[in-house]
Amino acid sequence: MLVLGLGGGAIPSMLAKMHPEASIDIVEIDLEIALIASKFFNFATNEKIRLYIDDASNYINHLANSSEDTNYDIIIMDAYLGDKQPLHLCTNMYLEKMQKIISNNGILIWNLITGDKATSAANLSCMKSIFKNVFLLRCENSGNVLAFCSQQTNGKIEKLI
Repeated sequence: MLVLGLGGGAIPSMLAKMHPEASIDIVEIDLEIALIASKFFNFATNEKIRLYIDDASNYINHLANSSEDTNYDIIIMDAYLGDKQPLHLCTNMYLEKMQKIISNNGILIWNLITGDKATSAANLSCMKSIFKNVFLLRCENSGNVLAFCSQQTNGKIEKLI
């Protein structure tokens, strides 16, 4: 699994508890966020949870352009600068590179903040141009929408949501 954006570390910590056999890579651009997650939210790395301090686009570019055979079954996009997603992470080129590192049966889960409707619509348009299947799950009480993106054509993605 790959988690783009650490925040307080709740998502990777929850995933590790639910799937102790899974390897989880996390990319966070801001070392200060990682220190806060560790100090105040008890986030910790171990042999299965690895944290990389890097820009998500650099990390994705490196993997997409390398000869390494790194494919993730699940990628969670939850990267923000304040309450906005960085524009350079919301482009067709970035999503095409992300698609290259998702396994054939893998899934991209993108946390969309719907307060900025223009950005959300642009992100959704990009997703639909790259992935065969895009399903939306509206989160009541938060205003967020989770987009589940996949190249699968056999309907398995629907069983996940």
